[in-house]
Amino acid sequence: FSIDITYPYPFTNMLGVMSVFSFDFLSFECYIQDETNYFTSLYLWCVLPICVSFLILAMGVLRALFEKNRTEIMNSHFWGFLLWTYMVLPSVSSKQLQTLDCVPMNGDRYVRTNTSIDCESSSYKENLPLVIIFIVLYHSVPFLWFWLLHRKRDALNPSTTNGDLELALYVRKHNHDLAPLRFLFVDYKCSKWWFEIFDMYRRISFISLIPLISPKAPVRASLGSVLAVVSIVLIRELRPYQGKYVNYVANIAQYAIAVTYYFALSLSTGSVVTFGLQGKSLGGFLIVFNLVVVVLTIWLAMTTRKQFLKEQADKEWKATRYEDATGFSETKFLTTLESIREHDIPNSDAMVFHFTSFSLAKAARKSGIVALKSCNGVPLTLRRPFSSTDADVEVFRSKSNDKYKEKFPNEAVLVLSLPKHYLDKLPGYEQDDGLCMISADVLHALRPTSFSAVVDEQPWLGNDRNPTGFAILAPTNILRAYKIMDAVDTSVVEKYDNGVVDVRLPTLNKVAPFKSIVEYTSTMKTVRQTCKERNLIPLFHYTDPKFASLIIQSGLRMSTQGQGDGGVYVSTQGPA
Repeated sequence: FSIDITYPYPFTNMLGVMSVFSFDFLSFECYIQDETNYFTSLYLWCVLPICVSFLILAMGVLRALFEKNRTEIMNSHFWGFLLWTYMVLPSVSSKQLQTLDCVPMNGDRYVRTNTSIDCESSSYKENLPLVIIFIVLYHSVPFLWFWLLHRKRDALNPSTTNGDLELALYVRKHNHDLAPLRFLFVDYKCSKWWFEIFDMYRRISFISLIPLISPKAPVRASLGSVLAVVSIVLIRELRPYQGKYVNYVANIAQYAIAVTYYFALSLSTGSVVTFGLQGKSLGGFLIVFNLVVVVLTIWLAMTTRKQFLKEQADKEWKATRYEDATGFSETKFLTTLESIREHDIPNSDAMVFHFTSFSLAKAARKSGIVALKSCNGVPLTLRRPFSSTDADVEVFRSKSNDKYKEKFPNEAVLVLSLPKHYLDKLPGYEQDDGLCMISADVLHALRPTSFSAVVDEQPWLGNDRNPTGFAILAPTNILRAYKIMDAVDTSVVEKYDNGVVDVRLPTLNKVAPFKSIVEYTSTMKTVRQTCKERNLIPLFHYTDPKFASLIIQSGLRMSTQGQGDGGVYVSTQGPA
């Protein structure tokens, strides 16, 4: 309709199929057989969506009168109302503006889509004012969207996040007051919350306004090409969408529109280069070109989703990873930390330690270490485990549990790398060269602009009393997390479906060589059955026989290096 060009087969068939998505199959003229069928059909197109809109809102009001969660109900129905207007606006707008598209024929002017309607007839002139009223009404809908969004502009583009783009998106996403409007801005950057209104008018211009500017097909095709090029430039420069791949796809789609209009100009004038394409070959090329855009869109969407899931899995793995240093000797800790200092810490940084509870250590790996009010910062120490002093114990020991005070300040230790010039003296311990801190002011200044390395962003957002978020030392500064505790008792408690029972595990005291493969497989069958009953998995650690006795005496010890970094390596595959 917008160009009045018949594309060659099979592209024209593809356009017919695609018309389903613009509701062109809803043709009321087929059901109305009187002389005013055209305007009757047009009025049905205009009135029925309005009736559905009122029905959606009326049902919401009635439900709110009889149910408790009134706000949630009204928000959901208002969302449905806005979504409905979004769905029907392009197609209804096209039907309305077709009425104004009159073309000269035999000295008279007729509606181009229905040449039985004389634009100079009294019937046409009588119906025209009402049609214009409907046009103004429907084309005011995006202004309604804009007004609703503009009222919430501060929430749509939060200024309290100090330019932190990802934090702004997080705050906007969790603002329940924006729920009814979410589909209008959810895909866009915070600063581009208005772009959907612009894009709707751009779409209306393509499908409805171009035909009104000129009755000549070459002029329409030229205007479409220019508008497509302008869209390419705007989307490329504004990059309104959150995802970079979405911006790429949006730009590629504009190129597809531009190419389609370019060949329409060629077909309407015959003077534009078509690179040897004509007839079915041109129609086939247009189909392939547009399908490539669709396939590329799907591929980019799948790639983006896959990459997102991988990044989330990597973050979760890194954030929840800790190393069990149970039973580590002082020498083992020394060699482990020296290896970290040599390979992971630059000369400008200092290796510092933060003792804390095991639960807080796991939380720190996910979101970072929250500054304490007592010192207005994060307390740190230069003294490694086994070198702690009474001052370390006093600063880091849990006030509710002093079980580790004789050996360690607390049950877990975080190893961090921080620039030396960020470190200050710890208030109250200025004479102690081993204790230090990183102040809250420095942490606010170092606040990251991206949460790509943070699994849990909630501590960064703060609460009602602290809307700008807490001062937090980012988890990217944490190199290792060690669990420090006394040797585990051989008496373990296992929970079964029928209750809790105390199970005494056998204590090994020597290496037991097998005399035959039959004896080994028989023993392993018993082991596997026992593991299955207890919901456990048998694991295997391969080592030299002379080291096996040492492992029985003191347990497995973590290596500082390996193919998967430091740790204890085991396999699920046995020798046989």
